Amino acid sequence: MQFLIGLFIIHLSTCFNFAWETKSPEFRPSWIGKKSVLEISRLKKSLKTSPSNTQTLTRIGYLYAKSGQLKQSHRYLRLASNKGAKDSFFFLSKGLLHSALNENSVAEKLLFKALLINQQEDPLYFFHFAEHLFRMGKTSRSIHWLQLGLKLHPSQPHLLILLAWNYISNSNWNSAEITLIKARQLHPAFDQYLSFNLAKMYAILQAWDSSIYNLRRATLKGYRNYSRIQLEKAFDPIRNHPQFILLYKQAQENNAKFLNLYRFKKI
Repeated sequence: MQFLIGLFIIHLSTCFNFAWETKSPEFRPSWIGKKSVLEISRLKKSLKTSPSNTQTLTRIGYLYAKSGQLKQSHRYLRLASNKGAKDSFFFLSKGLLHSALNENSVAEKLLFKALLINQQEDPLYFFHFAEHLFRMGKTSRSIHWLQLGLKLHPSQPHLLILLAWNYISNSNWNSAEITLIKARQLHPAFDQYLSFNLAKMYAILQAWDSSIYNLRRATLKGYRNYSRIQLEKAFDPIRNHPQFILLYKQAQENNAKFLNLYRFKKI
């Protein structure tokens, strides 16, 4: 019986987590152009004249790690290490590589070392360290470092959004609400996703008016994932509400417009 109850709890947890919108802005250093592939090509060309430039080698390793080309990332980071790289960005890049390889304890040490060497000046280091902790389920530590990062960089939307995911994972709705709303103000490009999460959160709390308001805001901002709205169990009590039906149709229309607009374009 206990085994069956455990399976049921796992099932509920899976359903509960399924429909959160986890889209958030990518943290891109200022030196990266519009496309990482073009930046890698440019950096490789510069190596022909400066083959021992550890900054260039590290940047190539970082870009490969972010794109999932882990063998290439390992190769360039090893070359950077052999050339004496010991700066904070090198340890950050190496930490991201080990994180992608699921070598989590090594990754955590490297990302923390990178944060300390950087002397907490760049929010990028707070973000990647806290993101790794969050992925490992160490939400209390992730929240601690995000809050510290936000004291130094109070208007950083990436840190705010990641902090919101931590609060949501702990069902800390009051803190999640405040954080999502502040992130939405600072990063309007992701308004639709943040508003959807607020709509779901208010539905869980049975604050139906607030849920419909935020779902309306999400769809008016272009939210188009109507299947996610359909599958979300928290919306069941208001599923037959006239406004909810209209908003669901609006999400379908948003999706149809998106598909029509990008029909002949590579997305």
